[in-house]
Amino acid sequence: MKVIITTVWLMTAVVVHAQSDIVLYGGALEYSDSSKDNGWFAGAYFQKSLVEDRLEFAYERTEVDYIDVDTLALKQNDFTLIWTHYLSSSYSVRLGGHYIDSNDILSDGAYSLFAGIKYFEGYAFDMGVDGYYSTYDDYLSDDQATKGLDVIQIVPSIGFTFGQYYSSIGSFYAKLSYDYIRPENEGLAQLRDSYHSAAISLKNFNGKWTTTVGGWAGKQVFAMRNEGFVMYNLNEEHRGGAELSVHYAFSDRSGLKVQYGYESFKEPDFSKASSTALSGFLNHRF
Repeated sequence: MKVIITTVWLMTAVVVHAQSDIVLYGGALEYSDSSKDNGWFAGAYFQKSLVEDRLEFAYERTEVDYIDVDTLALKQNDFTLIWTHYLSSSYSVRLGGHYIDSNDILSDGAYSLFAGIKYFEGYAFDMGVDGYYSTYDDYLSDDQATKGLDVIQIVPSIGFTFGQYYSSIGSFYAKLSYDYIRPENEGLAQLRDSYHSAAISLKNFNGKWTTTVGGWAGKQVFAMRNEGFVMYNLNEEHRGGAELSVHYAFSDRSGLKVQYGYESFKEPDFSKASSTALSGFLNHRF
């Protein structure tokens, strides 16, 4: 399905001392013009940072009910593990994997392996590229004669900071990214040779408040998002979305975030489906 976790309060530059972060979150899903009715999700995120390395783990449980009462409700567990190594004060590399345990027979056992490299200048500027290889061993071709679906995805991105943090409006971080997705299965006629999309987000840091707005446009199938924490594993063509979140820091160690997201997509029998997600996050640093 998808993992909602984001890491807006975590460090993006070189980690200079050992620390640990935990995030607990949950939310509700609502669907319109879709075979799905509603659902919920809950999960936990943990990260441990050392001088030159960072290890991240996330788990999420998702359940979705369908409008047709005879259709079995989706019940799914997502697991994500990522290791990041800081090569210097300006470069980092990352390796990770995402695994799905689901009662959706086509994507149960699906997984994605990924790697990336990033260049950054402190908190002022960063650019990088991530590559994902996702595989669905049980995905059937249209004639149900063969199994297997592989998806290759390349995501270059660039981000920069501007403004003065101690000014009345705070500072800003803008990020632009492009997604290229290539499904590898000639037996699925509904899939194109490639899919393309672009995303933009803007964060405002102002005292105890961090506000984020973002959106994307284009087309995606079986996409990985949020640096590997999100895996869209159902048979849907996604066509765009938007997101708004507000995070309040109780202290330099703890905070609360509320997030709203909208997604437009196409199902096999529904051409203009959409979903909304309302979620809450609690984070604490040890």
